[in-house]
Amino acid sequence: MDIEQLVRQELADGRHTPEGWAEPVQRVQAGVRRRRRRRYTMTLSATAVVIVLVGAALVRPLANDAPPAQTVFEWTAEPATLPELDRRDPRPDARPCTDDALGNQPWHERTGDTLTVLVANHRIERCTIPGTSAIIATEIATGVPVTLRGSLPLRHAFDQAPATIDPGEPARIDVQVESCPTPLYRDPRIVAGGREVPVDLGPGCGYSASPWYVQAPLINTPLTVTMSVPGTVRRGTTLVYDVTVRNAFPRAFSLQPCPAYQQTLAGLKSTYRLNCAAKSVPRHGALTFRMRFEVPASAALGRTTLTWMAVVADGRVAIADLSNGGVPVEIIE
Repeated sequence: MDIEQLVRQELADGRHTPEGWAEPVQRVQAGVRRRRRRRYTMTLSATAVVIVLVGAALVRPLANDAPPAQTVFEWTAEPATLPELDRRDPRPDARPCTDDALGNQPWHERTGDTLTVLVANHRIERCTIPGTSAIIATEIATGVPVTLRGSLPLRHAFDQAPATIDPGEPARIDVQVESCPTPLYRDPRIVAGGREVPVDLGPGCGYSASPWYVQAPLINTPLTVTMSVPGTVRRGTTLVYDVTVRNAFPRAFSLQPCPAYQQTLAGLKSTYRLNCAAKSVPRHGALTFRMRFEVPASAALGRTTLTWMAVVADGRVAIADLSNGGVPVEIIE
């Protein structure tokens, strides 16, 4: 037997087989799977701890979040001044409003000798009424239309010009007539979105108009306010009514500093400090405040509207019965 045969014989002998690592690929894969399971288990455990801690923080009552011992608070005679009201910032200009964008049914509001014309945006996009305002009137002597550009200043600091209006929002313009014994003009009208809109001013010696503007809306607090009011009140007596403030959010709404409120009835108004014996409106809770309004003996008889608005320190407001503009009350003898 030569050397080659001896080597083959020894290699074929099972007694000399070295002990190796059985199925190395499978064992590597099994180790990878074990490590992945350990990491996954640790991740789930850590996530569960975070969820428990966050949940505990969310459900733990905040400071001043405990429901007050009472929920009805009597009126206190503490006159106050309203903080400066917070309003929406001016908008950037948008595309010009066209004739078809502005509604065909303008409406009017009169304050003394000033007539305010309101025209709403009936399109689905925001638009701007650009340029300066003007009034077109007919010269009585000749029957020829003329353009008058008398300028009126904006009446309020919160009026914003030019008028950039959202769908459904009205643009406004203030107009006045210059009265005289012998009028020079008649049939005044303004230009809105490319068309002429008549204004009820009558004949005069001249007309003036403000720029087109929008009244920036107030910024509301996350509270809902309703009033419970008697249907009638005798003049010369005190109207007693309740205001209920509801907080639908999962956090208490602080009443510190204590808000001021303003109530109006029949053109009269008064401003007081709220009774803040409760430091906050509890989460998912409500507080009721008893109100008083002294109705003077000289108040006009008939149907009128009661309004109520609280203002917190940062200028945000909570307006009672906002969608209805207040609650109707009849003043009787």
